[in-house]
Order: sequence, then C-alpha cells, then structure tokens
Amino acid sequence: MISRPILHVTGRPSSGKTAFIEALLRGRFESLLCVRGTEEPKLREVVEAAPAGHPELSRYRKAGATDAVCFRFSHRYADTDDFFMTEFMSGYSDAVVIEGDSVLRYHDLTVFVAPPPDGVTLLSHGPHSSRNPKAASRAALWQILQEPEAFLKMFSKLLGDPSLPTILTDPVRIEELRQRALAELGNAPPPSPSGPVERWRLAPGYEGIVHAGMIVVNVRTAAERERGKRMLDEIPRMRKDEAIFRDLFDYRGSRVPITAVMADLSDPKDTGWRKALARVMRIIRAER
Repeated sequence: MISRPILHVTGRPSSGKTAFIEALLRGRFESLLCVRGTEEPKLREVVEAAPAGHPELSRYRKAGATDAVCFRFSHRYADTDDFFMTEFMSGYSDAVVIEGDSVLRYHDLTVFVAPPPDGVTLLSHGPHSSRNPKAASRAALWQILQEPEAFLKMFSKLLGDPSLPTILTDPVRIEELRQRALAELGNAPPPSPSGPVERWRLAPGYEGIVHAGMIVVNVRTAAERERGKRMLDEIPRMRKDEAIFRDLFDYRGSRVPITAVMADLSDPKDTGWRKALARVMRIIRAER
C-alpha cells in the first residue's frame, strides 16, 4: 500500500463537488487518483469498477486524473482495510480524493462544497420536536462511558489517528480519557426532554458541514455571492458560539476553526479558489 494524503469532498447533490475536483486537477497536481464513493446498505462486499460512461468518472478523466474509479460499499460489511486493499489503491498518485460517501473514518482533509442556502440562513433557532437527537446522542454516550470496555471499543472504532495503536496499549491513559469525557458530560445521566425544545439547527442538506476542515461556498452568480457573504459570516459561529456548538456537534466535535472560502470554481484566478487550492497543497506537502 502506498502512503499518500486522502481528501474527502462532500456536500449535498449538485453542490459543485465534481467541479471542485476538476478545479484541483487543473491546479498544480502531477497525479491525482479520483474515487467516486457510494454507500449501498444492501451490498455484502465492496465493488470497484471504472465504467467508461459514468458521468463523474468521465469528467475526472477529461480534467486529467491519473485514474478514476467507482467504489461501492456498505458500512455494515466493509471497513478501512477493504478500501486500502483495492486494486486502484496499489497504483501511484500524489494524493487520493474521494467524492461522495467514504468508508474511511479518517481523512487528511474533509472539504464540504455547497452553494449558499437559497432564501434561508445557514443557521436557525427555534422549537424542535421532543425527539431531540442531540439529547439522545449524549445519553447514549453517557451509557457507553459507564463501561471501560465499551468505551475502549467505541474509541478504537471511531478514531483513525496514527497514534491510536500506542494509546490503546496504555490502560492508564484510556481510563484518563474516559474520566475526562465523563466529567464533560457530568456524573449523572443527561435528562430526557419531555416536550419541544429550543435548539439550533442547520439548513436542510448542510448537516455534514459540521465535520469539514474546509468549506467552499460555491458561487456562480451575483445573487449567490451576496448570500455567500452571509454564509461566511455564519460559519465561524458554529464552533465559537457555545449554544450553537452544543446543539450541532456530537462528542466528535472540534473547536479548531474551519477554513471557509467563497469561490467561483470556474475561474482559476478567483481569490477564494486560490486560497482553497493553497490549503489543499499544504496538506499534500505535509504528507510527502
């Protein structure tokens, strides 16, 4: 297996993900492996293919990709090893970019590409049903933290940090992490809401934005650019505002500021696009 940086490009349908990858290919990359990932729950084994008529693969190839493939999988039956043991991962490239769904738990950079919301704000606050997913998530996490073995299993499954194997061999360190997590939640089980609650939420289709390391606000018209400016003002609040952070993020939430740019992906001279390209290039250089 060849070690190289892996980028994950995600976003709602027709958001500009493929256009972003095409722009990368027009940039400074000598070789880039492009993977179109698709989660199909009923699949019992992974499927790798490179159909000639696939629309996204054709765009990758035309833009200059070293190789372009489809990778279909089910999270229930596939894992990280299934991805790295594929035939396409045995070839050379400067980097790998996955568009769409990903079976991996760790990426060197996750990029969320989306146009600004049409007619609504990215963030809104108001009544939510009594079935509060955030409260349910906190309650489930609290229950896991009561059992050291359950915490260890969750910890090893969810994190893909290279230092993880060393951490897992140190029971004292594991217990320190478990106790720290318990202290964050409190020693008593989180209460279950009995009725509608006021909470922050994202515009429909933007839910995956919270886990991105970089956000590219894809603008193509003057009207979109005006809405894009408002979206750029809202993005920092997701991690700086305590109430918003608490409602939007689960226990994997990070306080690290998100790199956010507004860009016309069709214009190679666009200032926002050049900032996005520079961010990607820093990741590539750091992994070489």
